[in-house]
Amino acid sequence: MTPSLIRLLEPLIGQTLQLNGHRGIVIDVIDDPAALVLQDITNALKLHRDYLGRAQENTIPSWTISLISDSGHALTPELQRQLAPELARALHHHLFEID
Repeated sequence: MTPSLIRLLEPLIGQTLQLNGHRGIVIDVIDDPAALVLQDITNALKLHRDYLGRAQENTIPSWTISLISDSGHALTPELQRQLAPELARALHHHLFEID
């Protein structure tokens, strides 16, 4: 039995990756669709204001990035270059090879 996608990518949580021109820390793994959630580390905290202009809570931007390339048949090249080779192979096998 192959490990779940979440178990496979769990070691990436807390790691810094550079994807789609953004540098971020992996904060979550999404199983369906296969994606990583990254928290931006290049921008300072943004202060939000309510309708009266009062300061509200600070937020750190985050984004979700697909693990699958636009072709749908391989890992995103930018991600694949940053993964350890054995993890990239295991991830490719999990996502694209049917047992």
